[in-house]
Amino acid sequence: MAPAARVSVEDAVAVIEEYIENFREGKYPKWSSDVWEKMSNALNNKWSATNIYTNVTQNRRNIMSIACTNVGIKFIPFMSKKKIEIYDTSDDSINENNSDDADETYELEHEAKNLDKFEVKLTCNEWKAIQSSDVKYNDGRNYSILRRGVWTDILALAIFRDTELPCAFQFKNMKIYNKPESLHYLRVKGYCKSESCKNLIFCYLHEKPLDETDVILTIRTRETFYNQHEEVKRQLRGEKRQRVGKEVYYEGAANWLKREALENIKSRGRIPPHVPSKEVITQAKKEYVDAKLDIKPLDGKDLIKAIENMNHVMPYQGSIHEVKRKKLFISFSTPAQILAYKKYCKMTKSISSVSIDGTGSIAKPLVHEDGSSSGHIFLYSMTINFKNETLSVYDMFTESQDTDVIWWWLKQWLKLAPIPKQAVCDCSRAVMNGISLAFNNQTVKTYVETCFLYAIGDEEYSRREPIHTYLRLDVPHFMNSIRIWTCFKFMRMASVRQFYMYCIALLIDCQTINKFEKIFQLMCIVGLNEFQDSVIQKTNYSVLEARKNLEELIKNRNLDANLEDSINVETKSEVDVKKIENDEETPDDENNCKNENETKKSSRIKNFINNLRDDALFANFIGVELNPFYFPDFIDEFIKLKAYEFPLWTAVAIPYIAEHALTTFVEGHFNIVKHRVLKNHLLPLRLDKLLKLILNYYLGNAAVLTSNLKAFNQYDGPFPSPPSKGNKFTVNLPSQDINTGQSIKKQQCDFIQADSKNTDDNKENINVRNLEENNNNNKIPTKKDELKNCVIINDDSRKKANKAGDNTKFENSTIMKVQDNNLSDQKQKLELRKPKGKYFKTNPQIEQQNSVTGNVQNLKLLLNGSSVKITISVKGSQYFAINTCGFDSIIQILSSSAMDDPSVRYCFNNNRLITIIKYSVLSDGS
Repeated sequence: MAPAARVSVEDAVAVIEEYIENFREGKYPKWSSDVWEKMSNALNNKWSATNIYTNVTQNRRNIMSIACTNVGIKFIPFMSKKKIEIYDTSDDSINENNSDDADETYELEHEAKNLDKFEVKLTCNEWKAIQSSDVKYNDGRNYSILRRGVWTDILALAIFRDTELPCAFQFKNMKIYNKPESLHYLRVKGYCKSESCKNLIFCYLHEKPLDETDVILTIRTRETFYNQHEEVKRQLRGEKRQRVGKEVYYEGAANWLKREALENIKSRGRIPPHVPSKEVITQAKKEYVDAKLDIKPLDGKDLIKAIENMNHVMPYQGSIHEVKRKKLFISFSTPAQILAYKKYCKMTKSISSVSIDGTGSIAKPLVHEDGSSSGHIFLYSMTINFKNETLSVYDMFTESQDTDVIWWWLKQWLKLAPIPKQAVCDCSRAVMNGISLAFNNQTVKTYVETCFLYAIGDEEYSRREPIHTYLRLDVPHFMNSIRIWTCFKFMRMASVRQFYMYCIALLIDCQTINKFEKIFQLMCIVGLNEFQDSVIQKTNYSVLEARKNLEELIKNRNLDANLEDSINVETKSEVDVKKIENDEETPDDENNCKNENETKKSSRIKNFINNLRDDALFANFIGVELNPFYFPDFIDEFIKLKAYEFPLWTAVAIPYIAEHALTTFVEGHFNIVKHRVLKNHLLPLRLDKLLKLILNYYLGNAAVLTSNLKAFNQYDGPFPSPPSKGNKFTVNLPSQDINTGQSIKKQQCDFIQADSKNTDDNKENINVRNLEENNNNNKIPTKKDELKNCVIINDDSRKKANKAGDNTKFENSTIMKVQDNNLSDQKQKLELRKPKGKYFKTNPQIEQQNSVTGNVQNLKLLLNGSSVKITISVKGSQYFAINTCGFDSIIQILSSSAMDDPSVRYCFNNNRLITIIKYSVLSDGS
């Protein structure tokens, strides 16, 4: 229903009857007559003079005809054609200071007759954008209007473009006159938004414009260009608000404002009033994001309920697994992510690997109903990587970062997808324990002990809880955690710090327990002995020789081929299991041995590490030459914090040759989320918006990875199995008391000896059993299972094998090398790895760098800047030197070079100039 009229028909008719003498015989007063003002006053200004003029002349609601009938005169309609003829005969160029009759040629409002005149051009495209449309009312009336929500912004822009007026015009009304006898085709009235200005503006278009032509509007308003004006802005509404919100979302608020200012600032340097403020465009951006993500206005009142409702709305249906309000916990993953992970596990089989890590600063704390706020909210992700395509397959938002939360999160994951064969994380204890408890049902401490038992070949590990997932630490995090130790920072010699970092890198590269034992023992010998010419009892060589052996390994990094040759160990190198078991037992304690299964044993791995440390301290001979690499604080710290858990950061307990464990992919995933997915948002972000943005990204990412998996399976064939280590660890089990030093070796698990005789020299079949069969039950393979992994060469082999005799024997710590043309192709199928760091590369200069450490400490520095106290005789002439600063610097360099390099020293000894300096200048110092 239309609203009630401000002036009723009865009131309007009564006022017209009062002034009926002005309307006899069809004579209507001029628009500029004061009659209309008097009639407006009679109506208590409910209608303005213009409103009365319009209603009377157009006989709206028949008020004029009723008034004429009531007073008994004939009603004669207003003849607008006569006025048009009068106006058309007027001169459009008459000055604005002329009479009112002259102004009527282009004006209707008498408020506009003394205002300044401007002409504003609307381009053809702008006019098309605001093209009129017809609106039909319920009472049958039909009007044409400009396009709502569009025309006001385009008109305001055009007015500023051609006038540069600082007024923020708001348009009050607009009307289009379709009748040919109308004075104007378009009429617009408005005013300035500033309370101190209130500048009126009138816009007229005299004729309907032709197609494909520009439009010229006549503007009547007060000139305010040179006036001091209040800074006001037009309202941002309609389609422009939506367009600005979208542009600001992709461009940024500050960049958008700078661009608009650059495009619109004119000669006076004013930012136009139609350019909104930063606060307004930020709100427009928020509205655009809410509309894009389908965020309801009431969702912010209860975010937890809004997130729970997401689980029933496409495309997020089935993505929210669990939500807890108290101590916020939200676990989520889309069905597409789970499907991609299952396909990944099916293809990679025994070497499927996940990386788990967390990040913060992206989610706003949750505000509860009582006004209290939650703690910081963190995002944890489990990611996989296939051919450099990373996908997060399972995530959670959590307020707590303890073991229980991470264990529960991962435990729920096992209900959705298969268990991974390897999990990589950083050095966070909560994450490590959570992974081990969820995947292996044991703490990290128990897991480490079990892995150690497997590494040394102890059968006790088969009676322990099976290990389904290998837990490994990220190598860069591990190395960095050592570099920040206080004792490490306080070591002034950079070459010492570098040497021990290289040694730790050697330990990380170890694939067997024997290699780890030898390298760690060498490192302990170098770091724990004060004198480098001391001879260690167990190895029967000096500390300096131990360092040289480590330098040789660092130089070429060929642990498999050169470890035994570079280390001259005279004593047994195998792990002494009995000593590890009984290290803390006393011979007199008989009950301790009898009740061994009932009492809690000491840590086997700790005994192993402590024995190596103790052996490094027993010396047959104590030397006198100082050891520049003496660093007991670092060795003790390393043993205490890292060495006891070496199965976590080495591959000694993994049955196949394993690359370095890295969380690079999950860190790259977080980088993509922060700087690509959320690049157009101000972080931290509200939780429901953040969740929808991340899930939208995961949907597309999962589709890409699934496609890559299908393509790989179709064109590249099955994923290659990892190369087996092919070694069986030897364990010493002493038959007598440990103090006697006598023992017998446990029978080794030798490789199967294969008969190399062929019935057909051109056909030999190579049958390599991989670890896939052993990992079907998701546990570490037993010794019997490992025998199945041995390489067997049958008579019908297709490739020729080297024949050294009737039988070919493969010794321990040897990897079977198969000559296969497709081997390189299989390696290319493996995941691409980033280049290794500095300490994992060869360093041919390590010996020279370390020798500088020993030489420079004995070199006396010259006293810079003194004069030589004695004169120098050269061919009968006496010379003396003063101000020798630059000269002393050169001498210091030459001296250091001569001490480091014998060839340089020989060259100096045969040089006459150097001889003079040596015996003349330097004999008394300088």
